Amino acid sequence: SESYTIKQPNVEPGGNSSGGTGSGGSAGGASNAPSTPASTVAPNNNQGFSILVEGKQQEGIASASSTKENGKTLLTVKVDTSKLTTQLAKTEDKPVIVIPVTSKEDNVSTILTGDAIKQLENKQATLEIRTPAANYTLPAAEVLIDQLAKQLGQQVKLADITFHVDILANDSDKSARINNEASKKGFTVVAPPVDFKVTASYDNKTIEVNKFGSYVVREIALPDSADLNKISTAVVMEDNGAIRHVPTYVTTHGGKHYAVVNSLTNSTYSLIWHPITFSDVESHWAKAAVDDMASRMVVNGVDAAHFNPDAAITRAEFAAIMVRALGLPDQTGSAPFNDVSSSDWYVGAVAQAQQYGIIQGYADDMFHPSQTITREEAVVILERAMRITGLENKVSTAAPDNANASPAFKDAQYIASWSNSSIIKGLQAGLITGRATGEFAPKASITRAEVAVIIQRLMTKSGLI
Repeated sequence: SESYTIKQPNVEPGGNSSGGTGSGGSAGGASNAPSTPASTVAPNNNQGFSILVEGKQQEGIASASSTKENGKTLLTVKVDTSKLTTQLAKTEDKPVIVIPVTSKEDNVSTILTGDAIKQLENKQATLEIRTPAANYTLPAAEVLIDQLAKQLGQQVKLADITFHVDILANDSDKSARINNEASKKGFTVVAPPVDFKVTASYDNKTIEVNKFGSYVVREIALPDSADLNKISTAVVMEDNGAIRHVPTYVTTHGGKHYAVVNSLTNSTYSLIWHPITFSDVESHWAKAAVDDMASRMVVNGVDAAHFNPDAAITRAEFAAIMVRALGLPDQTGSAPFNDVSSSDWYVGAVAQAQQYGIIQGYADDMFHPSQTITREEAVVILERAMRITGLENKVSTAAPDNANASPAFKDAQYIASWSNSSIIKGLQAGLITGRATGEFAPKASITRAEVAVIIQRLMTKSGLI
């Protein structure tokens, strides 16, 4: 299908092939580990467990035990802080610490102390947990362990914090829920849900780490029978039954296929097939992007059969599309704008976009949600999203922020000074182009088709889809 690009980069298992890094912490680097994990864990208690540090097998740093409860198996891997610290002192910065599990447990829990996480953070290390069901790549800097310690208590020592990184599969209740939503909403579940969970605990108080400053990578193993051309995206099902997209592509390594999920949050992820086409874009220049973004649940049609590609789009609609594209949930509560009500359908998206710095509103504390958004306004928001996806870091810095866009467009004199640098960065990143007339048309309304195209380019060039 032309709507689904399958990436197959040549990377080692668990390596971050997406290239998508944000501004909030270290990126998960590719591992130099061998293709086959060095340790197979049998269901015995308190046995030695080999981990990999920069691809080299290390004994004695971790132990493992397996238990069974309510018909489900749990493998618990405990990391010895002292021994880990000693090993880290021998490594260069940015090491990758791999917890390789090859036994087919339902749930895998890796336990470290808070000071072990701090040691990993100081070394700019990445913790990588590999299981038959899924792989999880977690840069230690994303945990923000010092902030967690303050939330757990002002006098809490890092050594007294218990830190869990869990990969939970085979949850029959969650499988039933997502399958029920699939039958209601017309999509097919390709792989059962996998839950990625990070928690910090002290003295009967537990805090869940469910928000990150940059994209954190997860790989979900695909069934051998899966058709790689029939995977639209990973999704999260919220407690209220709402389904949201998370940036996803498919890759292959070690002879196995994986869906690579890049997310700014922790949650339960399922893979779905959700092909969408619209009759009014069949011969439109933006058909491939519209179909792709609709199938990923990023854009919606005006009805089941029509997209209305050449219509203008409002500021509220654009904010909602950007939030969906980034894989963010709507925020609960109200938005900090006088003209956005808590009862408006877009309040959660506008509030989330404002919190992430994607939108700012006007000086009078108004957002003007129903106003159509211009091309230059859209590109300013697009450039802010580039900072979150990490694409801005990849863009050439050859042109200074005060450079003028006049060499590119005939109507550059009409481009506002506040949008000029954003347009230059959008051009450098390959996200935007001018009109066929050689003009940028900064004050013109951006169309629904143009939005689908620039959003697809943003996610693709950021390595997220």
